[in-house]
Amino acid sequence: LFHADRQVTSGEAAMLSLVGEQAGSAVERARLFEKIYRGKNEWEETFDVMVDGVFLIDREYHILRVNKSLAKMLGRPIRELVGQKWHRVFHGEGKPIEHCPCQTVMESGQTAYYELDEPRLKRSVALSASPRFDECGNVIGCVGTVRDVTERKKMEFLLEEEKRHAEDLYGQLQAAFEKLKVTQEVLISREKFAATGELAAAVA
Repeated sequence: LFHADRQVTSGEAAMLSLVGEQAGSAVERARLFEKIYRGKNEWEETFDVMVDGVFLIDREYHILRVNKSLAKMLGRPIRELVGQKWHRVFHGEGKPIEHCPCQTVMESGQTAYYELDEPRLKRSVALSASPRFDECGNVIGCVGTVRDVTERKKMEFLLEEEKRHAEDLYGQLQAAFEKLKVTQEVLISREKFAATGELAAAVA
């Protein structure tokens, strides 16, 4: 295309410079795309390896994303959960339940937390939700977590039972001590009375 003894014209030089810039720009875009793609994969892997269930919903409570832990907890594949109403899927209700942290977030824009026994899952769970905002600061949904606290609740119940048992036992011991104290005082009084009688008889 170009001979060694021919000088490159200014137009050709400009064209080569433009081609070089476009090639460099394409390389940068490819690197940026690779970085974004790698970051996306790393985020998704982190999202899915979390032990707690994680979900994203929009302003109308439609599920946008759930991780594998939550799908396993609900016993349904991820593809069946996306697009469904959160309260319908998780609670089996047609509207948000009372004290629903997601509803609190939608109304206040503040992080919310709530623990409950969920009969459909046969578990005790801790729900937390944090708001998602658009560029204008409006709440557009929330990201939430679901933690299985069944074992913790069982331990708390057992500890509470042990506490009540200890308090009952302490009350019984206190009552027995008071009864023993009264009995002891009666015996002492009788002994004093008997001693006084013996002394009087001796004097007579």
